[in-house]
Amino acid sequence: PVTIYNRNTISWRRGESIGSFITDTDDAVVSFARYVVGSVGNADALKTSKLPRNVRNALAVWNGIRAHGINYVSDPWKSVEGDILDQIQYPRETLSSKAGDCDDSSVLLASCLENIGIRTKLIGTSDHIFIMFDTEVNPKNGYELSLDEKDYIVHEGSVWIPLETTMINE
Repeated sequence: PVTIYNRNTISWRRGESIGSFITDTDDAVVSFARYVVGSVGNADALKTSKLPRNVRNALAVWNGIRAHGINYVSDPWKSVEGDILDQIQYPRETLSSKAGDCDDSSVLLASCLENIGIRTKLIGTSDHIFIMFDTEVNPKNGYELSLDEKDYIVHEGSVWIPLETTMINE
């Protein structure tokens, strides 16, 4: 037997399939990401900052999503024959509705960052998902980002910063 779900449904039994919702070349994502990096990223505080380019651009996208007014709204999970099903929005849907839960906002942020050339990873727990991005900073220079090593993750020979998208408005 084959089970067919609607296009926005994901089974968390196969959580890695959330990657198919990251649409970094979608026109809405391209326009949004490029706009915020060009306008928000040129704000005096970021432009004159000595932060690495990936960090400046990630901050610009983060601030752009915040300014766009994406609000946290949970959606119900369903359990079908022991399988946990969730509804995931594509980034263009989250941009349009200005609302989503942790998976929706993480997919949006990852899509925007990937569009501007910043590598991302999604991190899942039993009931939550968040994102981390590659700063391209050598681990020996991690102190340039934070003196507290708990603020970042060394992965694949680089410093990665985790982001909790459900707190984007805080």
